[in-house]
Amino acid sequence: MRKSDSFSGFRLACLLAGVAVLCILLSGCPGSLSNADDVKADFSLTLPSSASSEVLIESHGGFHGDGVTLTRYTFSQEDYDTLVAQAKDGGGWQAVGQDGQLSDILLIDESEGFWAQNLPADGYWMYAGTPVLDSTEEIYSYNFSVLVLDTDAEALYYYALDT
Repeated sequence: MRKSDSFSGFRLACLLAGVAVLCILLSGCPGSLSNADDVKADFSLTLPSSASSEVLIESHGGFHGDGVTLTRYTFSQEDYDTLVAQAKDGGGWQAVGQDGQLSDILLIDESEGFWAQNLPADGYWMYAGTPVLDSTEEIYSYNFSVLVLDTDAEALYYYALDT
């Protein structure tokens, strides 16, 4: 065996080892979508450029990625007013307190305790995911997202539960 052949084999082995390590590291990483992208994907709602976000809860992790995400968005007054006008026009939004379903949904998983203290009294909400309230079968796994437009707090909440 020539010296150049063994050096080429070593370089190839190092390259393959590097690629393997990179694949392992990337496979454990969460997706690159921000919550704003999740809002758009789940609800076809593009957040305005004035949106600022605060992640209140993020417990997704582990092998399956189960957990809770809760993000609060605030906007410029003009963008907030536009969002409220869209919610009032319908388009999938329901009024808070109309039928009690919002509290039933948000209190399914109270491990984080946020909604018990902060259920909105006024506003609008939208739901996306597997049906949880009208199901006639017992549900063992919840996977859904809820947008809550709290008009008292002038904030939009994105809540996702994956079990």
